[in-house]
Amino acid sequence: MPQGWSSQSGDDPDDFDTWMVRRNAQLALRAEADAVARNLWNQSIQSGDDLYAGNPSDLTVIGLAALDGAGSYATTGANDDDQGGSGAAFDRPSAAAGEGSVHAGFGATAGRADLGGPHLSRTSNNGFQHRSPISQDQDLRPVPSLPSGANVPTVSELEVVGRPTYQAPHTGFLDSLNHSLAARIVGGGAGYLFGLPAGVGRGGWHALEGIGDGLNFARSLVLPEGRAKAWNEAKTATHNALQYGRSVAANPSRLVDDAVSEGTAAIHNFVPFTTMADTATGEIGHELAIGMNGGEALANVAGFFAAPEVVGGLNAARTFAATREANIAEMMERGLNEPTARHLSKPYKGQGDHALIQKSQKSIFGFEMPGLRRLPIPKWFMDSSLNVSIPRGLSQYDFYKYHYGVDPQFYGGRLPVDLNGGKGFSGKRLGFERYSNPGRTWARIPPIWKDYYAGVASGEAAGIFPQDSSETPQ
Repeated sequence: MPQGWSSQSGDDPDDFDTWMVRRNAQLALRAEADAVARNLWNQSIQSGDDLYAGNPSDLTVIGLAALDGAGSYATTGANDDDQGGSGAAFDRPSAAAGEGSVHAGFGATAGRADLGGPHLSRTSNNGFQHRSPISQDQDLRPVPSLPSGANVPTVSELEVVGRPTYQAPHTGFLDSLNHSLAARIVGGGAGYLFGLPAGVGRGGWHALEGIGDGLNFARSLVLPEGRAKAWNEAKTATHNALQYGRSVAANPSRLVDDAVSEGTAAIHNFVPFTTMADTATGEIGHELAIGMNGGEALANVAGFFAAPEVVGGLNAARTFAATREANIAEMMERGLNEPTARHLSKPYKGQGDHALIQKSQKSIFGFEMPGLRRLPIPKWFMDSSLNVSIPRGLSQYDFYKYHYGVDPQFYGGRLPVDLNGGKGFSGKRLGFERYSNPGRTWARIPPIWKDYYAGVASGEAAGIFPQDSSETPQ
């Protein structure tokens, strides 16, 4: 059994040999000190004593102090270099202590057989006493081992154990508001609404990246190494698809499991308020990210619908002259005379449809918005292609048909006095049709936005090609 040692008043605290002696003595007693500390901890749980061990090394410090039977131990200041925190030495009862010996520097100690007795205090040279924080009625002896292992300590040294010596700070009004459900809902809703247009913009950036990836892939096909790599990756992708098909055939439930897993992930990534952060500030960021995901996804979906329309508009503008006579014939079939039909067959050159925000500044896409009139929306935006819809390749007749379909307040228009008998025209009499609400909203999107959506979808599609990581911009 390792022997103890006593600190002498003449020790030099800066002497390395003295420090090594003290350190080795503490390490020799660590196992026994840990066992005593665990025993004290179990007793404190039963008695309600305030014994705190917030760090793993505190167990050793408590045990050394208990074996020492001496003054206070600084648990929170303990470290691996000096377990006592303050650098004081801890005396261990020697073999002679069982016979009632007294160690230098202590008022009283007990032998191994008397470890359960009272440990009074350690007395310094000036007679000042430090009372031991260990209750006198606590038994320092380890509990005898039971065959069932029922007395094995249940608290890990790596866990924070005991009662904290601090009190939780009082939460103020702002902190309570930040954690309230109402603030989290309002903040999350605002974050989601801001995230939607931000996601549309992010989709444009990703589209540019996708186009760059597509160009890099096309460039790599010029070289034999690039073609070989592309072929190998195509074979790998085909092999993986076939392997997945075989696994689904062997276990059809996998397809359902994968679908459920992907669906759950999509819900969490795109549907707001499926989960909530603990604070309003955290919820703003959480829903902002979900809104951006939704905005980018909507831009991609819109792009796949917009791309054919963009191509059709460009083709209509290119073939306008060739189809003019067919348009005149259609108008005459609907009841217009030839001079009126020829007048309406000219290319449309009007101000267009203020689609996004009406010219009266009352609604957005036809849906009234309270307070919209009070906003200082600049005229340059109101009359720009960002807000005005003029589909490509339309004659005046085509535009009136379009305007009748998207604007419930438009019923017809005026004509020059020398046309149609000096009367205007009625959209209803000409057989024009109103669009449905979704169709009206889509049709009124200005062409410049549909061009953007088509570009986003095309760019994202171009990004599916495999890339060489060494060429990918960082």
